[in-house]
Amino acid sequence: MQRRSVGEIPERSDAFLEKGEFHEYELGNMAEADGVHIVLEQKGVDLVGQVVGENDTILLSVDLPIGTFGFEHVCFVAPDSGRYRLRVGPWSAEASGPYGIRRQERAVLSQPRPLEDAVSSERIRHCEAALRALAVAEERQDEPSAQVASFYEEAVALWRLVGEAFPLAVTLKQAGWLAFQRGHLETAIAFFDESLALLRRDSLAPTQIASILNLAGNARHLAGEPERGRASFEEARAVSRQTGYRRGEAAAISNLALWETSTGDLYRAVELYREALAIHRELGLRAQEARGLNGLGKTLTQLGLYEQAIDVLRDALEIRRQDALPEPLASTWAAIGWVEHLSGRGEDAIK
Repeated sequence: MQRRSVGEIPERSDAFLEKGEFHEYELGNMAEADGVHIVLEQKGVDLVGQVVGENDTILLSVDLPIGTFGFEHVCFVAPDSGRYRLRVGPWSAEASGPYGIRRQERAVLSQPRPLEDAVSSERIRHCEAALRALAVAEERQDEPSAQVASFYEEAVALWRLVGEAFPLAVTLKQAGWLAFQRGHLETAIAFFDESLALLRRDSLAPTQIASILNLAGNARHLAGEPERGRASFEEARAVSRQTGYRRGEAAAISNLALWETSTGDLYRAVELYREALAIHRELGLRAQEARGLNGLGKTLTQLGLYEQAIDVLRDALEIRRQDALPEPLASTWAAIGWVEHLSGRGEDAIK
């Protein structure tokens, strides 16, 4: 990777990472226990933020599991007096793209709080421990076991100790998703609600807010709170539209389609599925398109529109075959078989 020296961190600026390079900013000379908070805004590239000291020693590395959009918060307290720098690079050496950077002024970092009598270097240890816990949990998410849940609980506890709102909120979201997968709906809802409260309080990451609202809506619906579930989906759609987060908007619309299906308004569900599919196609989200087609096909089957249902389900099957998607083909084949079993009935096309 090629280093590009950029100079001091501006109050607020935009930059572009070329393939195969990282940017290096001057944090300057810092006294022991001096703090700095840098916000990196990912705009299509997954960033890693690193604080380095003398001899290029890496003292803190931050890369939360939030994908290629959203905010990375680099919060560093100097363990000793010295000169420090910030490196910003892509998670993948092949990646490139734009990002934003700003230096956040926070009085709490100029006079660090005692963390259970921990010295300032312990702050770094806690942050790194939380990230390690998340990384291990991410690797094992395909197996939502009690052991993985314990990693998230450790990460949540550590971020609470460190006192950083954004990484705590993201960790709570991940912990909530794991609890949801394990069927612990009340726990999941509690995690999602706490995460939302933190993000709203500090006006952070509207894309994360939309994502969590979608997750919370599903949890509430399954927990026997369908109206509150629908309210979460509606809010997720509104937040996504306000911020231009098309992926979040499509997810919310898809969730509303499922909600309408479960409550019996099948024609409204068909409209919503088609609205979401238009966005998935616009964004090139093939996996989500296949999933939406599968849901639409099943809804059309419930309406007795068998020919339309077969066409839609075969489209879903073709996408999953072409892209070798991980979703099982068996569910789509089963849906097609059921439609063909019923297809002796009449059909009235939805216009």
